[in-house]
Amino acid sequence: MPPATDSQKISNNWKRAGAIYPVYLELSKRFELGLSPCGDLESKTSQSDNAGLVRAEQWFRDADQRIEVHHLRELLSQTTLDEEVLHAILARHLGKEPKNESDRDKIDFLLVQYLAQCLPTKVSARELSLEQAAEVLRPILGGASQPKEIAGLEECIRNLNQCQSLGDFMDHMILERGRALKVAGREKPFDPTALVAFTRFSFLVRLGSIRLVREDLLSLEDDLKSLESAGIKSIDCSSAERSRHESLASIRKIGEKWKQFFPGKYSKNYWFTDVIRVQACVKQRLEELANKTDRQNEPAGAAANGTSAHSEGGSMLSDQVAGYIEKIAAGLKSARDGQVATAIKLNDVRLMLSAEEVGAFRQPSAEMSSLIHAVAVRALLLTALDKPATIDLTAACELAQSEEATLQKEAAAAKEQGQTDLMVILTGCARALQKALDKAKTSKTTA
Repeated sequence: MPPATDSQKISNNWKRAGAIYPVYLELSKRFELGLSPCGDLESKTSQSDNAGLVRAEQWFRDADQRIEVHHLRELLSQTTLDEEVLHAILARHLGKEPKNESDRDKIDFLLVQYLAQCLPTKVSARELSLEQAAEVLRPILGGASQPKEIAGLEECIRNLNQCQSLGDFMDHMILERGRALKVAGREKPFDPTALVAFTRFSFLVRLGSIRLVREDLLSLEDDLKSLESAGIKSIDCSSAERSRHESLASIRKIGEKWKQFFPGKYSKNYWFTDVIRVQACVKQRLEELANKTDRQNEPAGAAANGTSAHSEGGSMLSDQVAGYIEKIAAGLKSARDGQVATAIKLNDVRLMLSAEEVGAFRQPSAEMSSLIHAVAVRALLLTALDKPATIDLTAACELAQSEEATLQKEAAAAKEQGQTDLMVILTGCARALQKALDKAKTSKTTA
C-alpha cells in the first residue's frame, strides 16, 4: 500500500476527531466537566485545513485533562460505542506522547472494553487464550500485539478460576497482585506487547468478578428464604455498617441493586466487601438459629457441662495465643520478602499470610495489634482442625468467632475515620478467619 499523502492524513485525522467529538461532549454534559464546544469541530466547512486541526487537537488535549477513566467507565456501563469510535479514542491515546498516568489508565480500560465488544461469539470468553486476545486486539495494536506471557498474571488467572465466592477472590488478592504487576510494568518503557497480557487479565477479572457476585447473591437469596421460613423479619447488620434491625426486605432490595450494575470503580474492593459483610450477617443469624435449635434439643445437664468445658477451653486457648504469635514471628524471619503472600508451617499446619499480615508481624504497631492477634487465632483454629486431639475445636471456634467480630468492628471504625487501607486489611483478615470457621463448620457437619 502506498504511503498516505498529507491531505489524506489531514482527512483521516479530521474523520477521527469527528468520531470522538460527540463522545467528549456527552461526557462533559453528563459529568458537568465544563467543556465549551469546539468551533472548528462544530463547523463542517472548516474541516479540511491543518490549522483547524491543530486547534481541534488543543481542544482535545484540554478535554483529556478533565476526563478521567471513571467517567468513561460509567458512560460505557450505560451505552455502547461503535467499534469505529472505540478504535478512534484508543488510537488517539496510544498516539499521545508523552503518556501520563491518566492516559495509560484510559488505554487499559478501553482495550478491555474493545476486547469485550469485539470478541467473536465462537470464542469462549472464560477460556480466552493469550493468542485469541492478541488476534482481537490486532486492529488496535497491529504487529505489536504478539502474545507475551507474564508469569504473575497467569498465576492470578489460575487462582481466579479456582474461586467459588467473592471471599475466595479477596483471599487470593487477585486485584492487588494484578495491580502490583501493572505498577511494576509502568516503571519500564511503554510496551504495547505487554498490553495484550494485561488486557486479557483485566477482561477475565471483570468477567470472573461478575460471575462471583451473581453466585454470592444467589446464595444470599437462599439464606434470606431460610430466615423467612424461620419467621425472622430483620437481622443485625451493624457490622456491615447498616441498621441493627435491617429488614430482610431491605437486604433483598440491596441485592437487587447490586445485580443491576457494576459500580464505576470496580477495581476497588470496597463494593465486594459490602457484599461479603451483608452475607456474613445473614449467615451469622442462620448459625445463631441453628445453635439455638441444638441447645433446645440437648439435655440440660449435658448443656451445662458443655458450657463449662467450652469456657475453660476458651480460656486455655487464649493463653496460647501469645505463644502462637511468637511462633509466627519466628517463622517469618526465615521467609522471603514478598509483595503478595507468604506461607509458613506451624506444627505441620500450613498458614498463609497476606503481605500486610507479614508486614504487621515484622514491624509490630498498636494499630496492627488486633491483626496480629487474629492471625494467631486463625493458626490455632487451623491446628484444631488438623489435630483435633490436641485442641478443642469447639472452643477454638468460639474464640475465632469473637475475634472475627472484633475485626469487623475495627474495620468499620477504620472506614468511618477514612482509613480505607486499614479497613481493607482488617476486612481481609476477618474474611480469612471466617473462611477457617466455615471449614470448621463443614468438618463438624461431616464428622
